[in-house]
Amino acid sequence: MIEFHFVRWKNFLSTGNVFTEVDLHLHDTTLITGENGAGKSTILDALCFGLYGKPFRKVKKNQLINSVNNGGTVVEVEFMINGNDYKIVRGIKPNGHIRILIIYTFHAAFYTCSARGYRGLVRYRCVFYYVCITER
Repeated sequence: MIEFHFVRWKNFLSTGNVFTEVDLHLHDTTLITGENGAGKSTILDALCFGLYGKPFRKVKKNQLINSVNNGGTVVEVEFMINGNDYKIVRGIKPNGHIRILIIYTFHAAFYTCSARGYRGLVRYRCVFYYVCITER
């Protein structure tokens, strides 16, 4: 089962150059309400763009970039599947190139490792990252 932690974006559609973040991890369910034009659909568009590379609504790629400040669009989605954390950072540069960064955090069991300068063995919790960066 997927457990979403948050979705965060900047320069996405009509939002500005400061990150807007929606925390989806506070409760078991999340209800989003607001006036027309408040950004409810933008949350869904950001989540879909972060996960799949395209918004929920029929919006062209060049329309996703904020046209006022013309900065690069960035969308981040963090979630957990079967106890493993994932973070996807997807962006569009002003020239239209898409950049994807996927971070997979794997919390392993305790490993016994030796460290220089210490006598004996040191035990610590290892965290592994798998990073994939592509640009189109």
